[in-house]
Amino acid sequence: MKSRGRSADEIRRALLALKRIMLNYEVNEVKTIDVVMLLQHLELMGKYNLSFFDSLIASSALTVDGIVVSDDKSFNLVEGLKRIPVTAN
Repeated sequence: MKSRGRSADEIRRALLALKRIMLNYEVNEVKTIDVVMLLQHLELMGKYNLSFFDSLIASSALTVDGIVVSDDKSFNLVEGLKRIPVTAN
C-alpha cells in the first residue's frame, strides 16, 4: 500500500478494517516467519526476480497454503503459488 502512495494513516485504517473482517469471519492468523521461510524468501527473490517484500509474501503463502490474494501478477511466476486477484480485470 505504501508503494501505491497510501499514507501511514490510510494503511493503519485498512489493516484495522481487515482485522475486523477476519474476526467477523473467524479467520485465524498464521505466523510464518522462521529461518526456513527466510531462506525460501531469498531463493524466490533470486529465482523469480521478486522484490524483497513480494518474495516474503510468496514464501509465507507457500508455507501456509500456497495461495496469495493480490493483483500483483509477478506472483503468477512462482511455482506452487496460486494467485487470487483482488479486483476483477
